[in-house]
Amino acid sequence: MDDLRSSYELFGLRPESSKQDLKDAYKRLAKQWHPDRFVGEQINVSIAEEKIKAINAAYEVLKAHHEGSNQFFTSTDVKTVKIHRASPQDYYENAKRLAALGQYREAAEELSSAIKIQPKYAGAYQFRGILFSVLGFEHRGGSDLKQAALLGILRIDYDDEIADIVRKNSDFRCFRNLLKTEPNHKGNFGDEEISKTNHSQTKHYDRPRRTHNSEAYKQEFNKDKSSKSKKFKTKNIRPDKPGQQSSEESPVNQEDLNQNSSGRVADKANLRQPKLAAKIYLETDFCRELGFISALSSNANGKTIATGHENGTIDLWNYKNKRKYHSLKGHAGKVSHLVFSHDNQILFSSGFDGNIMLWSLSDGSFIRSFAAHTEGVMAFEVCHLRKLLITAGGDGAVRVWDLRESKLLRQILNQETTVPTIVLSPTGEITVCGTEDGSIRFCHTLRGGIMKWVGAHKHSIEALAFSPDGQLFASGTSSGEVDLWKFPSGDRHRSFQASSKDITALAFCHQGKLLCGADQSGSLMIWDTDSGSLLHSVEAHKGRITKLLSISQEVILSAGTDGRIGEWRIQIEPIT
Repeated sequence: MDDLRSSYELFGLRPESSKQDLKDAYKRLAKQWHPDRFVGEQINVSIAEEKIKAINAAYEVLKAHHEGSNQFFTSTDVKTVKIHRASPQDYYENAKRLAALGQYREAAEELSSAIKIQPKYAGAYQFRGILFSVLGFEHRGGSDLKQAALLGILRIDYDDEIADIVRKNSDFRCFRNLLKTEPNHKGNFGDEEISKTNHSQTKHYDRPRRTHNSEAYKQEFNKDKSSKSKKFKTKNIRPDKPGQQSSEESPVNQEDLNQNSSGRVADKANLRQPKLAAKIYLETDFCRELGFISALSSNANGKTIATGHENGTIDLWNYKNKRKYHSLKGHAGKVSHLVFSHDNQILFSSGFDGNIMLWSLSDGSFIRSFAAHTEGVMAFEVCHLRKLLITAGGDGAVRVWDLRESKLLRQILNQETTVPTIVLSPTGEITVCGTEDGSIRFCHTLRGGIMKWVGAHKHSIEALAFSPDGQLFASGTSSGEVDLWKFPSGDRHRSFQASSKDITALAFCHQGKLLCGADQSGSLMIWDTDSGSLLHSVEAHKGRITKLLSISQEVILSAGTDGRIGEWRIQIEPIT
């Protein structure tokens, strides 16, 4: 029984796992620990060989235990891994084949194996640098390209097949300036062909940045300021370009937006005349028809996007070329939240299955998981400074975990109602919890216990967001209320003009001057944080908006149940 339990743990599976789950887990582990990945590292090769033996043995245990069951493998489904040796050129040739098929990440892994065997393989460095750059890993790509230049390669002139890939595939268009007009032979492999190259000759290769028509924005604002209408206009058809007005618009009465479904009206005395004009423009559709998108996140530099879905899968995207390069499968239920580590090495995910999972961003492999709550993880935050992970569950508990060991340290809140959302203070010492009963709880992350209780709302708090300076935070409720609070006093700073629908997400932009919000009907809104006035609202999705993500001070991504991610530009200027 111990062997069976340890086999399941090694594969990261449960007894009810499907045949495909077991097959995928076996392939993943075999690929991760294949000795050929550690050529030249004798100690690691020995460890990998032992690990492969353990993986094969565990597979045999699982197969024997479930013999005769249709749910699991028969003896012919998967062959155990046989250890064999490959040359650097074999890996290099295989990388070309994979790249031609569009499997860039897999091709980069093959080139890494070639470089491990032959550390001065200039062609492999340049090819891997190109692939990394296309995948969005500019720093790693630039490092490889510089190394290739130091080893004697400045242009793509060493291999006709790679030149054809770059010439014919639009993903590589920014590297076509490195092509020679006439194809050359394969080459530059090994120590004898290394030439000394001046470091000043190396170039930083990057993809061109998109520019925006700022004049169009100014014309649109001048047009709006000349109008004396008291009604906001909501776009039914999104503009094709920033600054281009839609041909169909439906008027929305200011007082209707001011009063939500609960009858709550923003305090007129608390609302001041806005000093800013602002509008929302659609930049582009980041992607369409993904199915129900339940989670959205980006890494620190905004170059990688992660999406979580209702079926439990997680997709990784290159933000620049909008290309999906990985699908991670592990959660048994809807993915609720995603967070990147500060060093861009690990992706943390939570799901309605109650589990927290950790994924390697270098190859998309599963690292480990642990059960955090019995009724699903609603939200979580990572405090990298203190190596802590804080989770909020449908069971009403908020828990603090050791990030390195996945060990429960303390429970800082325990109540009967659900905690839909939490945010961490800038120092990580205080966890602000939004509860289903409408209250806001300030809990001490390090010692536990409630520091402050604020009876903020009468309805469930669905969204919380801290301002960039950490001195304010916003709350949004299921009745459409949006309030701004002082931190750490917990005093109400301002009540915003409310939405008529449930608030589902909030995000600050423009150095905290604006607050973006989304609601259940698919509307995207922006408020002036100084006055509390609603400045603009657009119909962004054909259904509920589930997440908002600030990519920069001016750009917001929105994800919804319609399976679409919209990229929006928020443009502001003072009112003269």
